[in-house]
Amino acid sequence: MPPVTAALVLSRASCLVTHRTETLPGYRLSVCSKLCYAIGGAPNQVAGSAASFFLQIYLLDIAHITPFHASLVLFIGKASGAVTDPVAGFFISKSRWTKIGRLMPCSTATETCPWSAFI
Repeated sequence: MPPVTAALVLSRASCLVTHRTETLPGYRLSVCSKLCYAIGGAPNQVAGSAASFFLQIYLLDIAHITPFHASLVLFIGKASGAVTDPVAGFFISKSRWTKIGRLMPCSTATETCPWSAFI
């Protein structure tokens, strides 16, 4: 494998960070990269907050669950995400790069069962 240089890493655009950046010692994200990540993460957070808001209304008014149990359902969902997200990130970061990336083999393997059940 050839040595990794900054020109190789930042070959596309200044806001894009490729997978080779993790091999550079002391590499830091630029302010532009941090802003791009923040802008990209905002829609996910808004959608999650809206889903939690309407799920609570559904659980209280339609399903007639007590407020304690409705809050417990939402808390367990957030707590399980707080545990599983770092674990999944650890396993993905330890996996090898393929032609289609790191995440695609994991996604393909784990999403086959739900999609086949749906079809």
